[in-house]
Amino acid sequence: MKVRVVARAFYEDAYLDFFIQYYLAMGFDSIVILKADGCPIPNMDKYPEGKVECIMVANTGNNILNIHKSYYLDQTYDWILNIDADEFLVIDMEKFPDIHAYLEDISVRLDPDQIMFWWICVNKLTCWSPDRQDPVTMLDYINGDYSLDFYKYVKCMARPSRVDRNYVSCHYYNAPQAKKLVAQGNKKRGLKHIPPNSHIPQTPPVKPFVNILDGVPAKICIVLPVEPSKQNTFCDGFILHLNSRSLTNGITKSLVTKLHKTKHFKNLNVFCRHINTIPDSPDKISARHRTTLETHMDGKIKNPKRILAYGKSMVSRVNLAYARTLLDSIVKHMPMITTTPIMSIQAEWDIIDKLAQEKKINPAKLRTLLLGVSRLNAIDGIK
Repeated sequence: MKVRVVARAFYEDAYLDFFIQYYLAMGFDSIVILKADGCPIPNMDKYPEGKVECIMVANTGNNILNIHKSYYLDQTYDWILNIDADEFLVIDMEKFPDIHAYLEDISVRLDPDQIMFWWICVNKLTCWSPDRQDPVTMLDYINGDYSLDFYKYVKCMARPSRVDRNYVSCHYYNAPQAKKLVAQGNKKRGLKHIPPNSHIPQTPPVKPFVNILDGVPAKICIVLPVEPSKQNTFCDGFILHLNSRSLTNGITKSLVTKLHKTKHFKNLNVFCRHINTIPDSPDKISARHRTTLETHMDGKIKNPKRILAYGKSMVSRVNLAYARTLLDSIVKHMPMITTTPIMSIQAEWDIIDKLAQEKKINPAKLRTLLLGVSRLNAIDGIK
């Protein structure tokens, strides 16, 4: 059995080494990074020969998947995981020592065409201090001050030999035939579909609804089950999504994203003028400065808050305790989680300093703003 992971990466250089090491440790045979920022991954020769491939691609947002769908549909691989570089597959490593053992078991037990993994999200709305001496590891996210929040999206691993070769979404694979399930949700969107023979552990939503993926209702979409099955929510693993790695990373993505307009800065010119009014010390940053920053970031602030609210509403409906058990299993059986930094703080700040210069934003003032807002957030209990 051969297993590949394909991930899009965009201004992720501070985090990619851990991502690669993680999937190597889990036993993936091939790791393909579709890198859309024009910067090759440094020190590629440190990884096992033939295991890691970096493909430089144009930044076309979600169109990257279909422009480069040959990597997602390569039938020389038995299974291909379709994710982004801030997402980590979590399985029960007490039962399965690696991804091959996991897939052999689920193939015999369920024989699915694709496996749909629920998201569990982590959001950090403060900065990692550039003065921090200890490395940041995954434990800082999963055992720290940040909640694990269930969210309604899925990511998929599929058998490329069994899926439709005409279209790939960032959340799912098409199947040759779509099976009609329900007509709930927005009536304007009509019937929604789910690929037949797709394995998706059940959990009840707060109310019956249909999740539209990529805003393309004509394509196959995921319909969340409405029957209670709390124990099964994460029975076959989940995707740990570091939705907001830090406030620094959130600003970086707001400056460069080509995806949803809600994730852009509302008006970069106005923001640049605002930066010039920033005091010279983080201690002088006030709640007014924070409110202005949040207004400019808009979607990058609203999205984590939306996930936090949804996660809280689902606490009694999903088995987060079992998700914690799965996280404990990967920490126990993958020592690199505690020894390999999940990020380079210096690289994260270097990236935003360079971007600030390119966007004609004062880098020193921006750094002062972010550190000051982080101080306020910490005081107010915003992690």
